[in-house]
Amino acid sequence: MFQSPPICRERCVTRFCRCPGRRGIFGKALAIAAASILSLTTQSSTVVGETRSDTGTPAATFQNGGLQGRNARILLVEDTKPESDQTEPTRPASILGYGDDKPDGKKSIGGSGEMIRFELPEGVTKIKGIRIHGSRYGHPQAPKEDFEIKFLNENRDETLHSETAPYHLFARGKEQWVRVAFKNEIELPPKFWIALNFNAEQTKGVYVSYDTSTKGHYSRVGLAGDKEEPKETDFGGDWMVQALLAPPKK
Repeated sequence: MFQSPPICRERCVTRFCRCPGRRGIFGKALAIAAASILSLTTQSSTVVGETRSDTGTPAATFQNGGLQGRNARILLVEDTKPESDQTEPTRPASILGYGDDKPDGKKSIGGSGEMIRFELPEGVTKIKGIRIHGSRYGHPQAPKEDFEIKFLNENRDETLHSETAPYHLFARGKEQWVRVAFKNEIELPPKFWIALNFNAEQTKGVYVSYDTSTKGHYSRVGLAGDKEEPKETDFGGDWMVQALLAPPKK
């Protein structure tokens, strides 16, 4: 515990003290105060300092870097480093996607598929492929079949274009980005949906990763052509699927 120097009638230790006779002794008072609070830590709950009123009774105590007491005159604040702000990942301008690119889980949809909505940047009208973060499961040998990639209009009531890609693009094991390049660029409206169908079963399928940082605002579960409305995801996230943009027309 410490007390401010007796020269100060108000017993304060701030640099703005205006008490008579106080000038010129700030350096000495600061040294006394600093030596008294060396035991201050971020986790300790021990009282490490106190001020006293003119009558000599405690007026305020310092605990965990804070101040307690009605007649407190000063406050000690522990220096802390500010937490770094979470930022969006730096993607190339040619990749359109959502979230922080960090998978929070994975899922395979039997009897249905993965759907995600996109909006093209201004001046861009075509895409040249997609990227999917996932992994294959099932037999060591990939099935000799293709999965479907369909592009729908904003209302999901019209199929604009269809593509297929081989199952063997996905490896078993840890999920990773898989690039699906199209033979020809696909022209699309400003807003559209991508619908994937892996025809997943218990013995074969693809786990598609999802990212919860965007709260599932852009993703659904369903298939192109379904009569029923696609369902919201049950994991509160978006599928890790990205569109590869073609260079805009000059």
